[in-house]
Amino acid sequence: MSMWSTTGKSSQMRVIPLLFAATLTACGPAPKPEHTGDTATLPTDSGETGTDTSGPEDTADTGDTASKTVDFSDIDTLIEGYLKTAPIPGLGAALTVGGEVIWADGYGWADIENKIPATGDTAFMLASVSKTFVATALMQRIEEGAFELDTPVNDLLDFTLDNPHLTDEVVTVRHVASHTASLCDAWVWGAPGVPGGLYSEGDSETSLRDFLMGYLVDGGEWYGDMNFCNREVGTHYEYSNIGADLAGYLLESSGTTQLDDHSDAYIFEPLGMENTGWHLADHDVSNVAVPYDYMGGEYHPYEQYGYPDYPCGQLRSSAYDLARYLAAYANGGTLDGEQILRTDSIDEMFALQAPGVEMTQGVFWYWNVIGGRDVVGHSGGDYGVSTEIVLDPATGVGVVLLFNTYGNAAVWAAHAAIQEALFVKGESLVKGDCRLRRQRA
Repeated sequence: MSMWSTTGKSSQMRVIPLLFAATLTACGPAPKPEHTGDTATLPTDSGETGTDTSGPEDTADTGDTASKTVDFSDIDTLIEGYLKTAPIPGLGAALTVGGEVIWADGYGWADIENKIPATGDTAFMLASVSKTFVATALMQRIEEGAFELDTPVNDLLDFTLDNPHLTDEVVTVRHVASHTASLCDAWVWGAPGVPGGLYSEGDSETSLRDFLMGYLVDGGEWYGDMNFCNREVGTHYEYSNIGADLAGYLLESSGTTQLDDHSDAYIFEPLGMENTGWHLADHDVSNVAVPYDYMGGEYHPYEQYGYPDYPCGQLRSSAYDLARYLAAYANGGTLDGEQILRTDSIDEMFALQAPGVEMTQGVFWYWNVIGGRDVVGHSGGDYGVSTEIVLDPATGVGVVLLFNTYGNAAVWAAHAAIQEALFVKGESLVKGDCRLRRQRA
């Protein structure tokens, strides 16, 4: 379920304690940059796509001259209104319809201090939305025959996963990918800028393997009984960042390629996701949105941070890139002639993986109801980060929202209103021959 739902699981986000980093500096609310983009072009039958990524570097394809112009001035007005009334420094947003990117844009500031506006190409920290990319990589490896969802993870790992509360338990890839592996998140991360935790300035120097060994293997630096649930595997749902980290590591331990390199070669490059990468080193830092906290009427920037267990939340991407990602899913795993997954793999990914235990959970992706629609996607939250991607498989309408702040009630209200307006806009553009008509099982 969405992190914005008042009934949602708070553990869907990475942030648990909202601590203040000692190194935060304050800056008052800055005037928002003038926003000029308010139209986009509807894709023609030839498959060309028009997007609006207004900003200093507008390089988006504008479609052909026969394309129908779609007016987004109402979306501009709505978002600009919330930027004036809610503590939102900046945001990226995008809309897909029927397997095509219709529109992507940015609003407000990516970097208040340096007066850098947010655009549709600005990279935002994704937090737990990152887990959908772990799922994509897992299913790609399954298609290659490297393992199956029901393969025991100890057959793939180069260390032994052993829950100290259980005897002879068998944890499979499916358990890990559906949060039913009896792995718990003991909060060992701390907070950005606070000594003694795992948040680092920039990318962490600790490897994913070293972190997992330290957390999951007896005698490790972060090992403890509270890292594991005292519940039989497969019978209890416990949202787990550690589970996503372990799933990401399976790509490395079962082959020769790490998750980050695999993603570059088999997801980001084929989909043309030019502003997407797992590590800060993958990005032009001037194009990465600064995460902010808001307190006492002032914005407080966090450092650009990282952590060793990057699969659970460290991916950075732009609204436009994520729209291409959603469009590929809506199009059965293919975009612009590049196939990243088979349709049957997507069907399996969106199928319920723990029926009778958690009736919304797929392979990391999960189901929610938004405005009466059955949608599949993921939300994310971290220090200075609020994100969500959602797709309605019945119509092929997908919505991306990225904020460079962590939400309070006013931010959540803005998110819900903008998301609904984009769904309505997308649904008004759906053609009768929409490529994707797959309904929730």
